[in-house]
Amino acid sequence: MNNFDVHNWKWNQLIESTITEDSKVENLIDEIIDGISGYLADDVSKDDKFLRGTLRTIIGSQYMNENSSYDLESIASQLEAEHPDLRFDVNKPLNRIDVRGSQQDLINFGSDMQGETFGEYEVFATDDDDRGEIVRSVKSSNIIREAKEKDRCHRKADQVYGTKTSAYKSGAIVKCRKGMIWKKK
Repeated sequence: MNNFDVHNWKWNQLIESTITEDSKVENLIDEIIDGISGYLADDVSKDDKFLRGTLRTIIGSQYMNENSSYDLESIASQLEAEHPDLRFDVNKPLNRIDVRGSQQDLINFGSDMQGETFGEYEVFATDDDDRGEIVRSVKSSNIIREAKEKDRCHRKADQVYGTKTSAYKSGAIVKCRKGMIWKKK
């Protein structure tokens, strides 16, 4: 007796629907480009990423619903045109764009674009000790924004050293937490 794998079945349905919708949009874009090809400048080809990305953005809302990863394709095309030194990989299963490039380019892009929104997606950058700078474009609703509660040592360090971060302040917080200074009386 064969076991039916629901997960694989749902995954295949998702892939097929995405391919079908993407191909409809791509066919429409090809028709539009063929229609306007006589009006394009000499330096603009039919395969121009910026032109195709702009058309995807204009046409996309008519064909795609908000759960589709199509919006990610248009965002990635737009960002690739604006930032040729970076690579924008669409990760459809996780519904995000992974940004690839040199660490310095990622740091520059992340600091410039942190918090920028593209529809319902937002650029999110973080520095990981093991993997270096990580920059992604994810749904804004998936970003966890928690206000961290400051402990007594942190509040005391803010009073003594001010709210600006410094090495002296960080060291004082560590010493306080070890009980070496600012002990409770």
